[in-house]
Amino acid sequence: IVYRNYNTQNSTLPSDTITSIQMGYNGTNVIWMGTQHRGLIKYDFTGNFQAYNIDNSILPSNLVNSICTNMYSSDVFVATNNGFARIANNTLLDVFTPDNSGMIHNNISFVSKNGSQYVVGSYGGGLATFEDINQWTYYNTSNSALTNDTVYYVQEQNYPFYDISFIGTGKGIYKFSNDNSGNLIFEELQISKALASYRTYLSGMAIYLIASKSFTRL
Repeated sequence: IVYRNYNTQNSTLPSDTITSIQMGYNGTNVIWMGTQHRGLIKYDFTGNFQAYNIDNSILPSNLVNSICTNMYSSDVFVATNNGFARIANNTLLDVFTPDNSGMIHNNISFVSKNGSQYVVGSYGGGLATFEDINQWTYYNTSNSALTNDTVYYVQEQNYPFYDISFIGTGKGIYKFSNDNSGNLIFEELQISKALASYRTYLSGMAIYLIASKSFTRL
């Protein structure tokens, strides 16, 4: 294994603070990277870094929280604190905000692909899903079992747990799955029994065992 270090001192990388990394879809030698204050970066494996920011593109913010690629198409969704950007064929095409789409919250923390749907977390707006960018379904503390509207992370499972996914919130971890009508059902996992705090970045790490539905503190 050969390791190469790229930073702002030895390359054209515009930031040393990387928030998200995703490979491009099949057939492209591209890596997409999000930064904290320098926008979006495209890397082509030749040592070239191309930066997209609010000054040279339609990117709605220089704070990129999450990136989601699709292995079967060129679509890339970029989540920022000021809405979504969509990339197709390595080109920034669209920006979506509550003003021009079905979004009701624009501070997007995380985006992930779950089957035919995209699952979107937000800082203060709960969780949302969409297949069509103009048709969003929202889940928050007022219409679901969620007890906190800040969603930090979404994790889909692999075989044999395809129908189970997890989200990390500002107040614990939830397991969710689709019911027969396509809506999401949430179950709160009592992580407080294993950790001293719901905020795991303050109180350590735990392993959740799906079969026994229990936490083991590390």
